[in-house]
Amino acid sequence: MLKNKFKFVYLLLIGAVSIGMQSCSDDDDEDENMPITTQTTIDFEDLEVDSKGYWIGDTTGIASEGQWGATDYKGSFSTKTTTFENTLSVSSYGQSWMGFGYSTLADSTVDGVYTNEMYVYGKSGANGSKTFAVAYADSATITFDKATDLKSVMVNNSTYAYKVIRDGNEFSTKFAKGAWFAVNFTGFDANGKKVGETTYYLADFRNKKTFICGEWTKVDLSALKGVKKVVLTYDGSDKGSYGLNTPTYVCLDNLVF
Repeated sequence: MLKNKFKFVYLLLIGAVSIGMQSCSDDDDEDENMPITTQTTIDFEDLEVDSKGYWIGDTTGIASEGQWGATDYKGSFSTKTTTFENTLSVSSYGQSWMGFGYSTLADSTVDGVYTNEMYVYGKSGANGSKTFAVAYADSATITFDKATDLKSVMVNNSTYAYKVIRDGNEFSTKFAKGAWFAVNFTGFDANGKKVGETTYYLADFRNKKTFICGEWTKVDLSALKGVKKVVLTYDGSDKGSYGLNTPTYVCLDNLVF
């Protein structure tokens, strides 16, 4: 009889341990979908650049056939568990890119031409820092290792975009009354569901304003909670047959979540 009692207690202990292990496993799975609770700032200062002073992609990414005989290399760069996607296109005509790059070039006096696309309008990154990110074209994407509650990001115009907005060029109209240009930050959860959107006007000539963003400015992203992915898109008043005529660039620094 005593032997049977010991056996019964032993089985109870085994069952309790098994349930406890299952509970821990379930908690771990839930943690992957729970928002990060410690505050992190992505300042890009850990990224290295070569003598050009910027990075717009490389040929180590996944290769695929692009348009007009180009080869597209889909890659990314990462910092503090956050990934910024990039595509570099290489052809016999040269190379182009889209998505995210990063730069150390800051100068508001250079010409407003596309060859100066990696310059931010100003003298440095945000708060005097050296390195910042540059997003180009629609669908530049940021992904996070875990569900993330965003807080803010510092933004500024590239020198190229700033001067095209101010002066116009052969493709874009000089901004006048009623013109505007904006970047949208759209957040998606782990299931791809849209959870929020924030819009910042990089230039606004509506309602008697003549505003062009020419300094690092904090944008509130607190509407983007529980995001696994953020996608940047652009909109504006100067449009043609192929979409926006305004150069679709924005410089980012100090992403806080």
